[in-house]
Amino acid sequence: MPNHGWTTPDQLAWLMGKLPKYQEISELKNYSLFWPSCFETWFKQWPERLASYPDVPLDQELTAEQSTTVNNAILARKNKIRSWFRWRTNASRTNRSVQKQNSILVGLADPKKRRALARSEIYSKNYYKERIKPALDAEIQAGNVEDTSSARLAMTRRLSKKLLSTETNDVKLAVEKLYMEQERHISQSMTEETDPEKILWYV
Repeated sequence: MPNHGWTTPDQLAWLMGKLPKYQEISELKNYSLFWPSCFETWFKQWPERLASYPDVPLDQELTAEQSTTVNNAILARKNKIRSWFRWRTNASRTNRSVQKQNSILVGLADPKKRRALARSEIYSKNYYKERIKPALDAEIQAGNVEDTSSARLAMTRRLSKKLLSTETNDVKLAVEKLYMEQERHISQSMTEETDPEKILWYV
């Protein structure tokens, strides 16, 4: 997973807020309106000049060398922002991630061991690090949730349901595929089971 060290908690929260819109337009492959608005808002809130030269007064003109440094920093920041969004909506990476965890998920959903997983739980298990954890960290940083195990668990469940509802069609289809595989696995286990008490447990 890409390093989030280049963002502050406020910047990360801002990026997370823009992610659903980016995922929506990524289906159309038309970013002509998204990027200009995104960059304009970003650099108004976090001017790269202040990041590069915080001790230089704003009313003081930069030297040619300093201006070049700031311009290069702006280009680098834009690339980081683009990469941040694209990494989270890369369909091929999403599919690879789901395929790797498919066998694990089926094992976790084995009705002989534990209950079936809801769609939001499947989503959480497969996309926690890149989707849910950044949002959870932002909520904790903003003071919207106590930094305790029970509070984090409750918020994780709420975020899983919320973020899944705004996901791309590719992700939703991947989750649905795993959900249906789980249902098929449970149905098959029920058919093969001969112990009456265990059959009643499934029901």
